[in-house]
Amino acid sequence: MRRPWREVRVGVSTSTGRVRQLNEDAYACVGGLFVVADGMGGHAAGEVASALCVEVLAERLGGRRDATRGDLEDAMAAANRAILQHAELHVESAGLGTTASGLLLLDGPAGQHWL
Repeated sequence: MRRPWREVRVGVSTSTGRVRQLNEDAYACVGGLFVVADGMGGHAAGEVASALCVEVLAERLGGRRDATRGDLEDAMAAANRAILQHAELHVESAGLGTTASGLLLLDGPAGQHWL
């Protein structure tokens, strides 16, 4: 018998590391979405790119328990567009970028699963 997830405990800690002065990490834990983005160090406005990425993903996927792989792909594409649009509007941010990793807890016909 499958046991549904009853509780997920989350902790977050970030660090600038040994080289950078500015922390370019952003994260969200919203309704089954767990995502961390790390601005690309050495590039302009990495902290902006990571914040935009997390914001868009949380907006589109946070609290959604019925999302599909396509929804995730669409949300990532929207985050990318937001980052590129920021670079167009703020020329000093040209070249900004981020990495992103995460999990999304979903309810499916066979029970809960992670995407």
